[in-house]
Amino acid sequence: MVSAWLVSAWTAFPDLRFEIVGEPFVSIDGTRVAAAWRGTATFTGPHRAGIEPTGARVEMTGIDVYEFAGDLVRRVVTETDTMPLLIQIGAVPAHGASR
Repeated sequence: MVSAWLVSAWTAFPDLRFEIVGEPFVSIDGTRVAAAWRGTATFTGPHRAGIEPTGARVEMTGIDVYEFAGDLVRRVVTETDTMPLLIQIGAVPAHGASR
């Protein structure tokens, strides 16, 4: 599932780049790490939802929480609000805008 999402994301946004924003948080026991991130890209490829590329430059933000079991990642939770991205690529109108 993750690999399918990554393939579709890099197909629609081939120049997609992520950067960590601020300092990551590490739990006292070292089993969890949380990091805020910012992604930027240009919408130049086909979107899996059938949305035609617009060439729009987009920005998105989110946070990842990693849980570790020894040296292995046991679980990753990603939180992001996709509505701003959908507005930026023209899939939905901005709040208060008419189509």
